[in-house]
Amino acid sequence: MFLLFNHIYGDAICIQHPFHSTIPTIIRNIFQSLCRCFRQKGNNTIEPDETKKFKFNERKLLFLENHASNTVEKLQYLNQGILHQLENTIEGVVKNIPSIMTELQIIQQNSENLKESVALVKSSLRNVENNTNEAIERLKY
Repeated sequence: MFLLFNHIYGDAICIQHPFHSTIPTIIRNIFQSLCRCFRQKGNNTIEPDETKKFKFNERKLLFLENHASNTVEKLQYLNQGILHQLENTIEGVVKNIPSIMTELQIIQQNSENLKESVALVKSSLRNVENNTNEAIERLKY
């Protein structure tokens, strides 16, 4: 694989490659950031002294591209797994909503019945207290 650097125009770089569209964006960004380090002359050429600092080894570039591609593949695979788990969770929640609503209605009815029972017990206690007080008053006379 050969990457040919044609021209450097400001911050942009033109790369000639038969599979240009398949070059990961991260690799293009690395090339662009490295090329910003070069000084540009008026005739769009790079000074020879500057190029000695940044010799691109074909194997290193291939390794970088393969590493970036593998990393992107792994991220896409993980993303698919996360999306699948999220989809299953959402489906489970949606399927359980009717039963949850039914259970909530039952709980609400039980709490209303419990409130009524508590109110009845309180009124019964008041009646017992009143009756007890009346009985005590009768015993005093």
